[in-house]
Amino acid sequence: MVDTTSKRFGEMISCRAVYIFDTVCWQLRILVILLTITSWIILSSETERPPSGRIWLQLVQASWKRSLRNRLSPATVA
Repeated sequence: MVDTTSKRFGEMISCRAVYIFDTVCWQLRILVILLTITSWIILSSETERPPSGRIWLQLVQASWKRSLRNRLSPATVA
């Protein structure tokens, strides 16, 4: 008789690790894109900063925080 419990448990752990790795990779990609856009805005508006740039930057930061909070909430982990 073959013990399938440990095999299924190993597959479950492996699948979970791949899911976590993929999620972290996507978060890092989004972070790099947002940092690139943010630095571009800051560098392009060093001499004269338009008010719309600040508002846009605040919206991007709020969106990123909300996205991160949603990804780290216990409801999505379970």
